Amino acid sequence: MTTTTNPQTATPAEGHLVHPSDRKYVMIALILAAITMVEIGLYYVEDSFGDATAPLLIAGSALKFFIVVAYFMHLKFDHPLLRRMFTTALVLSTIVYLVILTSMGAIFGRPSAPRPQPEPAPFVKG
Repeated sequence: MTTTTNPQTATPAEGHLVHPSDRKYVMIALILAAITMVEIGLYYVEDSFGDATAPLLIAGSALKFFIVVAYFMHLKFDHPLLRRMFTTALVLSTIVYLVILTSMGAIFGRPSAPRPQPEPAPFVKG
């Protein structure tokens, strides 16, 4: 005879994690909103941070991504195998993305040859 437990009310001792309450989801939404406000502030004062602005914005976006994935996609509460599969795919796709950007010179940059300017059209008096 098998017994089933409701994952919403199961305790960790029964082999299931308890999902967060509505209050926890509201707190997570407020944290995401605060991170977004910091990112918007960084964008408007980018002259103060110079070259560090883009990495700071990317770090904020990555932090928000992981929070959303962990809580709103319930990845934190899934089977560890699913978590590993998602993480592996994310790491591999990030590596491929960085390799492509590097090969195009978008990350470390490489001096590009100046583009030839078109010859101006001759002025003809008519």
